[in-house]
This record gives sequence, C-alpha cells and structure tokens, in this order.
Amino acid sequence: MASEAVAIAALLYYFGWARANQAFQYYGIDVGTLGFSTTDYILRGVSTVVPAIVVSAVLAVCSITVHRLFAAPWLSRWTAAQRTRLSWGLWGIGGLLLFPSALWLIAPAWLDGRLGYGLPLSLAASAGVVAYGRAVAAMEDERFSYEADIVPSLLALLAVTGLVWALALYGVQSGWSAARSYAADLSGKSEVTVWSEKRLSIRGPGVVATNLDAGASADVVANSAFHYRYEGLRLIVRGPDGLLLVPWGWRRGIDAVVMLAPDDSIRIDVIAR
Repeated sequence: MASEAVAIAALLYYFGWARANQAFQYYGIDVGTLGFSTTDYILRGVSTVVPAIVVSAVLAVCSITVHRLFAAPWLSRWTAAQRTRLSWGLWGIGGLLLFPSALWLIAPAWLDGRLGYGLPLSLAASAGVVAYGRAVAAMEDERFSYEADIVPSLLALLAVTGLVWALALYGVQSGWSAARSYAADLSGKSEVTVWSEKRLSIRGPGVVATNLDAGASADVVANSAFHYRYEGLRLIVRGPDGLLLVPWGWRRGIDAVVMLAPDDSIRIDVIAR
C-alpha cells in the first residue's frame, strides 16, 4: 500500500507541477521562483487527474458492458477460423496504431504540434486493441491464459504510458487555458492596493500611484508610516515567497508582472470582487 501511495503522490505532484508551470509561463514567470510546496503541487494535480479518472472509468465500464452484452455472444457464434482471422486483424490494427509513436522517436517536435492528444492516445488504444485481439484468440488457444505470459504486462505498461502522457498534455493545456481565462477578466478579480514606505515605481495600464506626502504638513509626513499608495492592481497568486500582481489592464508580452515580497515597509489591502 505504501508503494502505491508514493506512486500516486508522485504522479499528482508531476501533473500539478506541469499545470502550474504552464499557467505561470503565460505570465512569463518560472514557477520555481514562487516557492510552492509539494502539497501545493499535489493539490493542483488533483484537478488534472480527477476528470481523467472519471472519463477513463466511464469508458472502461461502457467497454466491458458492450463486450459482455453484445460482442461476447456474437463472437461465440463464430467459427474458430473466423475468430482467428479477427484476432490477427486486431493485432494488425494495434500495430498500425503504434506507427505514430515510432515516428515520434524520429521527429518528436514535428509530431507533437500536429497530433497533440492523438499521439499518446494512439499508444493506449494500440495496447487495448492488441489485448482484445488476444482475448479473442484465447477463446481458441489456452496459451494466452498462462500466468507466466509477459505480454499482458507489457500491454498494460504501454497503455499506462499512453494515458500518463495524455494526462501530462492535458495538465499543460489546462494550465495555459486557466491562465488565459483569468487574464481575460482581470477587472473582476481581487483588487490589491499597495501601501509603501518607499517609492516602488509600479507602472502599468490602470495603475494609479499616489504620493501621500504631497500637500501634507511636515508633522503628518513625519508621523506617517507609508508615503506612497498604488491602486489598480490585481492578484494572480499568493505564494510562500510573496505576491504576483498585474495591472488590471495587463497585456501579455507588453506589460510587466509585479513580484512583491511584503515586509514591514509595505502593507497590502485586498478587496474581493
């Protein structure tokens, strides 16, 4: 049980990291600079893995139901020769489905941009088709039921590799999509006001910088803890090492992202929208 728990935690960590890394790459930030913990990544990985598990479970239940209610009774009426030809045909289809993966070994960058999910899913589908072909062949040949047979383990490894690969792609794309959707509606996100003892030179569309000492008396200036105020900022994330802020009119590739580490010289006010 401990080894299974470690494997699941490792997968969740990887998927969470892939999603977070891609999301913050949208803002030009390396996720490693935000100081997230292992728990942070695992929790982010759950949102990637759970939908995939639900979809996989539904497909598995549907496949088993179709086989037991329709395919198995239908195949039982076939002759041995017909079932043998079907199994060979399924193995051939499985081999063809492996062809994109073989090409990927030669030109990975070219295929990644053109096949997307098709590449890992073809790997998993190949394993499934070959396994079903073996199940059909096993109706006539008991060799395929030997416990010492290594082929089922290899097919399971092939299917898991394809599914994990597809999940990784899903995590990357969902992270990018989430970041883009968030940035598209910054006006509706939590508003941040920064009060500072010193000038921070925060600029951007929508940012209003106010010198609180302008027009104030000498006594007021001397007794004031903060001398500058910056409004019109939106919170992207609160990490262990600080806040990631953008102007509410932020434009990707044009405006800067503000990384701010609060200390005694800074106060942060957050207004939920």
